[in-house]
This record gives sequence, C-alpha cells and structure tokens, in this order.
Amino acid sequence: MRCSLPGQAAGWARGRPCSSVALVPDGGVWSVLLVAAAQAAYGFGLGLEDPNKLGCRQAVTPAGMQGRMNATMRSVNRTMAVVGALAGGVLGDRIGLQPTLWLAVVVVSVAAAVIAFSPLRGARRDADERAT
Repeated sequence: MRCSLPGQAAGWARGRPCSSVALVPDGGVWSVLLVAAAQAAYGFGLGLEDPNKLGCRQAVTPAGMQGRMNATMRSVNRTMAVVGALAGGVLGDRIGLQPTLWLAVVVVSVAAAVIAFSPLRGARRDADERAT
C-alpha cells in the first residue's frame, strides 16, 4: 500500500509505504518496526498511567463530585484530542510531516519533564484529609 497524501506530504511520501511517513525518511522494514515499537510503548504506558491517574483524581475528589469530575475530565480530554488532531494536520500540511512529528516529540518530552520535576510526584494526603 502506497501513500496518497495531499500538499507537501505527497512529495515527501511519494512511493513509500504509509507506515514510513513516521520519523524514518527512507521507509522499509525499519519504519514498520519503529511504528510498531512506538505503538507498543504507548499502549504499555497507557496501561500504567490510566489507573494511577484515575486513582489520584478519585482520592482528592469528594464522593459527591466523582461523576462531575470524571465527566469534565473526559470532555476536556476528548476536546483536546480534536484540537490536537486539527493542529497536527495543519502543521503537517504547512511545515511537513517529519518536522511536525519532531515538534510533537519535543512538546511531549517537555510536558513529561515538567511533571517529573514538579511537586506532583511527591503529593500525598493524610488519611484524615481524604475526601469522603
């Protein structure tokens, strides 16, 4: 299967398999392996992150507000996914796919560093302060 992409992406991806449009410019087996490894790491990370994230939110949210908190977080998450997809598409068309993906790598890395070095990692609540 070959890519048929509009705009600048078409020139860059011409004659390459669709999976090679990621970060490996010369395509082939390595691009498929890179995409497969990235997807596996992403899935593994979600499995570790989701229960921790939800548990933390539930621990600090009063019982009567749990439904509202979950609905709000889901709405914000889904809205940002749409905004991110739109922004990624526009950037991919304007500056190219590879620079857009590298920009995404930088943004996610900065976000991870901010969280890693923030006081959030050490946040704890005493048993008597927990929401009931």
